[in-house]
Amino acid sequence: MEVHHHSHSSRKKWTHYFWEFLMLFLAVFCGFLAENKREHMIEHQREKKYMKSLFSDLQSDSASLQNNIKYLNYNLKGLDTLILALRQPLTVKRNLDFVYIIYLKYGQSGTTTAFNENTSTQLKNAGALRLIRKEEVVKTINQYEKAKVEALKQSDDCWQFLINFENQQANYLFDLSGTAKILKVIEASVVDNTDSLMQVAANDSLGLIDNNPGRIVVFRNGVRSSHSLQTNYLSKLEKAVLFNRQLIALLKKEYHIKEIQP
Repeated sequence: MEVHHHSHSSRKKWTHYFWEFLMLFLAVFCGFLAENKREHMIEHQREKKYMKSLFSDLQSDSASLQNNIKYLNYNLKGLDTLILALRQPLTVKRNLDFVYIIYLKYGQSGTTTAFNENTSTQLKNAGALRLIRKEEVVKTINQYEKAKVEALKQSDDCWQFLINFENQQANYLFDLSGTAKILKVIEASVVDNTDSLMQVAANDSLGLIDNNPGRIVVFRNGVRSSHSLQTNYLSKLEKAVLFNRQLIALLKKEYHIKEIQP
């Protein structure tokens, strides 16, 4: 009688299963690390791209800020002159002509700073601020953004005041119907042309709508208020310049960005 014996395969040791599990785990883990590293590389590339774009915007802002600061300093000196001129007797034609000229040159003037918002808008809308790893950079960006908002708000206040001032004060004091020649000379010149303007005004019959001294005092006080608002605006722009320069220096240092010459 033939007897058949069942063949038994040898059982694998637990260490075999352990090594299989370990190899599988390492494969998955290494794949995860590789994918994570790839994502970080992509994010770092995006971060540097944003910072280069921001750097370009900051350079553009810097030029605009400097031009506006220069203009405001120029205009504030003109308002100082106008305040002093309004203290002189305006019954004297030469004094009145001078007041007309200085008011037309400086009293109606204002400036608005145009900030380049391309990159900052992208950073906000895309939630890309999270990509910036440098805490000091994020802090300075936020400080600069706040300074920009304050400067623009003060600019709006200056313009609104000038509009109201002209409608409520200047139009009741000055007769601007005969100032076309003076305005033409002002617009055509880029240098101080007060002497030329005085010669033009000497041939015109300029006068006040209201000769009441009280009206002149109220107008002079309005010029003072305009001076105060523009002085405050100047300080806001200077604050923005400070953070603009700090941010440019930080981006150069942290991202090795070279300044782009105009």
